Amino acid sequence: MEKKDADGDMEEEKSKVISESDQENPEENRSIEASLEKMTKEEVVEAFRELKEKADRDHDLYLRSMAEVENIKKRAAKDKEEWIRYANENLVKSILPFMDNLDKAVAHARDEKSLDALREGVELTLKGLKDSLGKSGVQEVHTSGAPFDPRYHEA
Repeated sequence: MEKKDADGDMEEEKSKVISESDQENPEENRSIEASLEKMTKEEVVEAFRELKEKADRDHDLYLRSMAEVENIKKRAAKDKEEWIRYANENLVKSILPFMDNLDKAVAHARDEKSLDALREGVELTLKGLKDSLGKSGVQEVHTSGAPFDPRYHEA
């Protein structure tokens, strides 16, 4: 009796699949209906197993694709973080010699009594610093006597 019930359930499933697919494409569904009716229980089970394997492969591919997307996002965030960290590296390296020059000027001013030599050294260092910053796109904004402009000034 159980065999009949299983076969009855199988027939019910066949008709359910056929009725659902009839709504989509009637011509294609007639051929599916004919092939389902000709299939034995073993063939249906085998077809189901193959479809399940394909669904499992597709699901695995989906999961791998989603993981790859997450990895790409993480990699992009890491690259952005590194870019921000090292973006001003060249600017900082170009400023370091001027700090050394100012240190030397201060040390020289302690040893020498010449204020003119100190002023000249600081002026040369300042000029070099402005030139170096100018190469990096930094420009001086002249604000002396100008009205406050929030596009250029900070309060």
